[in-house]
Amino acid sequence: MRQCIIAIFVMLTLLMVGTTSSVAGLTFYYDFEEIKDGAIPDRSGNGLDGKIVGDVTLDGGKVGKAARFKDGGYLDLNG
Repeated sequence: MRQCIIAIFVMLTLLMVGTTSSVAGLTFYYDFEEIKDGAIPDRSGNGLDGKIVGDVTLDGGKVGKAARFKDGGYLDLNG
């Protein structure tokens, strides 16, 4: 029983460490889960939202959503 409790504690600790959202030196991070005011929000906390230019939509992905870039659509990272 003690080994089981220790194993569960270790697994939960590893899960918590693996879900930290800040990575040292990360400039921008786009998860493509939502479009907000014509842009893909930057999840790094640096406020570098990617402005959508052209035909960019969100579709279902294998995990969460994915961006579909059509007919020359892109994200303007300077916007």
